[in-house]
Amino acid sequence: MELKDKLHNLRMRRGYSMEKLAEIAKVALNTIGQIERGERKNPGITTIEKLADALSVSPLYFFRDSARTFFDIAEVNDAMTDELRQLLIDKKTMPYMILAKRAYDERIPSNIVEELLNTITKVRNS
Repeated sequence: MELKDKLHNLRMRRGYSMEKLAEIAKVALNTIGQIERGERKNPGITTIEKLADALSVSPLYFFRDSARTFFDIAEVNDAMTDELRQLLIDKKTMPYMILAKRAYDERIPSNIVEELLNTITKVRNS
């Protein structure tokens, strides 16, 4: 999925007009329009960071296939709670989701993943 589609789809999921996103992100309305129309394929990192922050996702969402995958999972699974859906796409948890996907892809045993998560939790709480 291209940047223009990712931005448009995410903006729509959040229920934001282009004007509202421009206001929240402090990005020019014209810039958002150019990105969504595909006229601006490589906006600066500062613009991407502002848009990602306003949309509550990691900037990685716009660049990584794994980030897109988590968003797709969150959208297509009707049985998923809103809380779990937000966990999958939130900018604060995205690195952990990427790590979990990699562990799954590498077929790392679940007890090893659980041990890793326990260690991370202990470090964060100390």
